[in-house]
Amino acid sequence: MALTSSVAVRSLVPPAEASAAVPAGFALVVDDLSAGLPTVLELTPRLSLALVLNSGSIRTWADADPAALVSADSPDAETGLADAGRSPLRLLLLDNRRPIAGVPLVRGALRLLPDDGVTPVRVALTVLSWRATAACTMGPGAQGCWLRLAWRTVGSAS
Repeated sequence: MALTSSVAVRSLVPPAEASAAVPAGFALVVDDLSAGLPTVLELTPRLSLALVLNSGSIRTWADADPAALVSADSPDAETGLADAGRSPLRLLLLDNRRPIAGVPLVRGALRLLPDDGVTPVRVALTVLSWRATAACTMGPGAQGCWLRLAWRTVGSAS
């Protein structure tokens, strides 16, 4: 299966301890989340991923200290107001900007999307690492945040 995207990297690369190996045949995407949430990552001209904050969490983080940690992949991360067992961040697979699947951020899990059992699978992805503070929930300009994932198309997806 051929990839339809090259490696896409925007300025901030996560620290080495937050890194995980990119599976063979997958493209790496790293985003510094400086545009704030939600953020859209183009995979192909038709497919993209949107990183979003659960709507029930928006008010909590809008009033928090900008440095407060919303979510991170590390089990040792101090998550402040967040539920340490579950990330309030989700990835949505978009087809021509329309959501066709959504999954919570889980480090290292290989996901095939959509996974509803009806729609043909379009993308395989694994989340490698992430860090999001309250600053990135408030709009552009956040620093020290990132999302790092690996993906590839499946079947005839483009």
